[in-house]
Amino acid sequence: MHVTVEEPARRVEKATDAFDQLATLLDRFEPLETVLDRLVQSVAATIPDTGSATVTIVRGEEPRTAAASHTWAAELDDCQYHAQDGPCLEAARTGQLVRLDTSKPGRWPEYCRAARDQEVAVALGAPLLIDPHIARTTAALNLTAPEPNAFDPLDEALLEMVTHAVATAINHAYQHQKARGLVEQLGNALDHRDTIGQAKGLLMARHNCGPDEAFEHLRKASQQANVKLHEVAARLVERESDITR
Repeated sequence: MHVTVEEPARRVEKATDAFDQLATLLDRFEPLETVLDRLVQSVAATIPDTGSATVTIVRGEEPRTAAASHTWAAELDDCQYHAQDGPCLEAARTGQLVRLDTSKPGRWPEYCRAARDQEVAVALGAPLLIDPHIARTTAALNLTAPEPNAFDPLDEALLEMVTHAVATAINHAYQHQKARGLVEQLGNALDHRDTIGQAKGLLMARHNCGPDEAFEHLRKASQQANVKLHEVAARLVERESDITR
């Protein structure tokens, strides 16, 4: 695959168009994988030398490819995960840009061999800065190119802007997921409160007791059965409902 060298002004113009597309993507509330799939497709337009793009997300010690422009690029990522090291994992771990010339295996000979089989001359791992208050996650944007002179200083400057956009997308997606989770938890808590209230009312009527004593009956039953309190309450309400039908 031959990559032509474009005039800087033309490359910046193409990058500007791609950033407009990225901004549109960031305005949408969609699942993280959907956004990242579109983002990696846009990267090729932003960084002209790019042959493939993937995004690696690491939670704990478990890396995964969250999005890939090509299947073979995701398989290259798997080579790194299997070895537990490589340019994208190094970038995610250290927060530093990692450039690898695959003709000089150095630290990662197996990865370089697999990359050359896919006609990859250069691999670039760029860290994605995920807000630690939002998610305990590290990540990297991984680019490959078939030409050994790919990714010049202008490309690296554009890449810095791209990584900021991708990291923003990930942060927004995690914030959205977190917000939805909190809303669901609140809804469940309200449902549980109503159920527990009904169960307390039944116990108050059955035992001629006050609300605190009724709640204590539920708590003891929960402990004895090793079942959550709201589940005990739900079973009591359901049984009473069956009896009165």
